Amino acid sequence: MNNNRINRTLSFFAAFLLPFAATAAETTVDEGDARSSAIIGDALMQAARAKLAVSELVLTSDRWAGSNTEAGFKPEASSNYAVDIGENGAVTVHFAAAAGEALAGHELQLIPSRSAAEQGIVKWQCWSHGLAEQIIPEGCESQP
Repeated sequence: MNNNRINRTLSFFAAFLLPFAATAAETTVDEGDARSSAIIGDALMQAARAKLAVSELVLTSDRWAGSNTEAGFKPEASSNYAVDIGENGAVTVHFAAAAGEALAGHELQLIPSRSAAEQGIVKWQCWSHGLAEQIIPEGCESQP
């Protein structure tokens, strides 16, 4: 991959991650929400690494990753969540019971897309599955 593509990928990575991480850290209503927000922020940092792996693969080989292995992504172990790359490069954060009642069994899903008109750019949408409104990161939309 040439340096220009790497720089565009890293710039997009930083532009996408920072608002989510900042929002997750700022969205606190009570102590439980503060803990949930910290866990979400940590999970989104790991998910950002997965997004970078997916973006690099699609920009260099013109195909979406379908797994962590295919993308070359090795998630760090966490008792609070797991980050997985699935079909068409989708990155999903699965929250475990250890993350607490507000997060357990719920997910954040980051869906990539790209258009022929915007070569070298991967856009991401964030969807929340089951999280309470007060802890959903800014930029994520809620889905039942």
